[in-house]
Amino acid sequence: GCPKTAGAPSASGGSLSVPAGGKPTLRFRLTGGSGAPNLKAFTVTLPKGLSLAASGLRHGLSLGGLKAKATVRGRKLIVSLKHAVKSISVKLTAPLLVAKKGLHGRLTLRLAVTDTGGSSAAVHLSVRARK
Repeated sequence: GCPKTAGAPSASGGSLSVPAGGKPTLRFRLTGGSGAPNLKAFTVTLPKGLSLAASGLRHGLSLGGLKAKATVRGRKLIVSLKHAVKSISVKLTAPLLVAKKGLHGRLTLRLAVTDTGGSSAAVHLSVRARK
């Protein structure tokens, strides 16, 4: 038979809370495609209204206990995982994540997900800013 084509990675469970006190929290989960190699890296590009403070990287990025190397370039967060995984829970919060005052409505995150096979896929995730 023909080799099965691997499914594309997906992002789910996106939420963005922007309390009046101004400590925003962004959460989402990345899952590798069915039959695809495990995830080894991803890049998050934030929409206008959200930005990243590189100085907050150590305290503002949580990857569900996984170890990784992370870099901030403008509104992009580039993450390379030490060990490849099938899925990962990602949480960005202050002091890394900065939200513009009065931010509300629906925002779209652009994600680029790379697996151990070296193939990269673009994933979009829509989140609604909540207080």
